[in-house]
Amino acid sequence: MTRPPIRFVAVGGGTGLAAILRAVRPLASLPDDLHPSAPFRVTAITAVSDDGGSSGRLRRDFDIRPPGDMRQCLAALTDSEDLLCRLFSYRFSKGAALVGHSLGNLMLAVGSRMTGGMEGSLAELGRMMGAHGRVIPASPDGCTLSAILADGPRVAGESAIGCAALPIDRLELHPASPAASRSALSAIASADIISIGPGSLFTSVLPNLLIPELADALRRSTALKILFLNLTSGPAETCGMTALDHLRAIEKHAGRLIDIVAADSGVSPRHPLAVDEPAIRAAGYGVVINALRAPGYETRHSAPAVLRLLLDHAYHLSTTA
Repeated sequence: MTRPPIRFVAVGGGTGLAAILRAVRPLASLPDDLHPSAPFRVTAITAVSDDGGSSGRLRRDFDIRPPGDMRQCLAALTDSEDLLCRLFSYRFSKGAALVGHSLGNLMLAVGSRMTGGMEGSLAELGRMMGAHGRVIPASPDGCTLSAILADGPRVAGESAIGCAALPIDRLELHPASPAASRSALSAIASADIISIGPGSLFTSVLPNLLIPELADALRRSTALKILFLNLTSGPAETCGMTALDHLRAIEKHAGRLIDIVAADSGVSPRHPLAVDEPAIRAAGYGVVINALRAPGYETRHSAPAVLRLLLDHAYHLSTTA
């Protein structure tokens, strides 16, 4: 008899969120009766504060939510050898109006106009591409990110924050309390496992948690909440920060909502991320330290390693339900 599905929600942005989705796609794509534990249902919740590159241009020109992170996530949930998926990821290198845009970003922008919003566009394109999961913007509203640096000055815009030369003291969203996507809140409420990160802490992860309704839903959720730490402490916005510093930054902006920290057992040669396991446990968090780095890469998570970690927790949930 097929067990009830395990509902997995991944929160974040950028390449980090897409890496988690590529890792779990084999689970999500299996027929229900072939799962080793229980069917896996995947939902990705993406940040909406990106203002750079193709996403920023489309956001300004068409008053839509920035599509770049959402495109990466949708592509990560589809079969990469499929022609439509390859077209979706194609980036133009010529043409004054097109250079720098990916075809997927343009398709999402047009779809947003035709379906009444980015969420509808993602749903329709996901159906066309056979995505093994769904992608949802964290908010239907347009949000701008700003940061107050350690010595007082303010930096506006996600792309500028990512290049800030000084440590970041705190972040703010404008408007201060944007609405959360109803679909995102529903997914969190019914989730069994929620992953947060990896990705740029201040420009990919925390922007989601600055949405009050979404942060509140995460705090109230009974799901197992796993923070996937980055494999290095930098460069740029988190340079020199420890694993515990990452947790404190999340607490400062969104309250206490993490159960387990997943960290790599290796050491980056250039930007090591200090993981003080006793201090993290003393702060009340669980810790899982595994070899999570993809062989030959400094900053890329290994999809099989991430999948094994999540399978362990999925198996535990399916056998104790």
